[in-house]
Order: sequence, then structure tokens, then C-alpha cells
Amino acid sequence: ESFRSYAEKTSKEDLKNVWAKILAGEACKPGTYSLRTFSFISHLSQSEATLIDTLATLVVDTSVPILGKDGVLELKEYISFTDLLELESMGIISGISGDIISTKIVRKNSSIAISGKKIGILLTNTTNIDKEITFTSLRLTTIGQNIIQLLDIPTSIDYLKRVSQHIANIAPEGINVQYGTCFPIDNNRSLFSQVHTMEKEEI
Repeated sequence: ESFRSYAEKTSKEDLKNVWAKILAGEACKPGTYSLRTFSFISHLSQSEATLIDTLATLVVDTSVPILGKDGVLELKEYISFTDLLELESMGIISGISGDIISTKIVRKNSSIAISGKKIGILLTNTTNIDKEITFTSLRLTTIGQNIIQLLDIPTSIDYLKRVSQHIANIAPEGINVQYGTCFPIDNNRSLFSQVHTMEKEEI
């Protein structure tokens, strides 16, 4: 079936903007989205779409960072464990049964961005040695990444601040952690404004 035929079959009001973005993307660059993505969206129920909306507020880059020692239970203020299991069964995320390790390498005297939607985290290495930061996360699947990319839902500022604090607490010496408004320039660079610096908490 054609991309447009999937869109015409979808009557859910909440998905109209998503379909508009998909069709616009396909018109500009055919092959941007797979037929599997179209088929998946066309069969979403209202409750499933709402779950994905909630998840979108927690996505940073292509994952959902896990805070603290209690794993996915640390996310209970934002999304329930039952909902996470449902999202995994839908094929949107992976890593519920065993958290996935995310590694960020910050080269000497340079910065990298961990970008959410409209806000992000800036990691700056002030030393002459490459530094590595590792933390656990839930990973978006390929289809999960495609769908989240289509949604215009900003990352939760409260959640991003907590992620920033968590990273500041575990970051090696010489890594500055900041968060703020984030505007992607290209695939590798982002412009930050209104940044706030996170200090390592005393434990």
C-alpha cells in the first residue's frame, strides 16, 4: 500500500499532524520512512498513542536515561512500570529486563550534546584527557526512534534536570554538566542558550 493510503485510513485526530509530517517528508525525500512505520502508526489505538506521547517527554537522544540504583522504578514519577512493559511489547523500547549501558565519550578540551526535544544537556571536558561517562538507559528501537522523531512533544524539563544532576554526580573529574534550551544545527552540533550548571551533590 502507498504511504498516502495509510494516512487516509487513519481517523484519529491526534495523529493528523504526524501524518502530515510523514507525507511532507516523503514528498521532499522519498524513502525517509519505512512502510513498517506507516503500518505501525495506522494501527495504533488511542491508549497506545497516549503512551507514546508520555514516553516522548522522557527521551534524550535515542534513549530514556535511568536515574539512581533502582533501575526503571526510578521512572515511576513519570511513567509506570506497567506502561513501560506495554511500550516494550509494542516494539517501541527495549531494555526493561536488563538495562542497556549508554556510553558518552567527551574528547579532551571539547563538548558534546545529549539532546532532547527543545532542551538538552551539554557535557564539557576541561582537561587534556578524553573522558568517558556511562549510565543505564532504555533504548528506543528503530521504529520507536522514527515515531518519536515525528512528534512535536518537548522533553520534560523536570526530568532533564534530574538526568543532568545524575550525570553530574557520576561524571569524572574535569567534566562540566549543564542543561538548557537546545537548537540542533546539524546531526553533530547543537546551539545552547539559557544554560544552567549542575554541581556534584555531596553524598
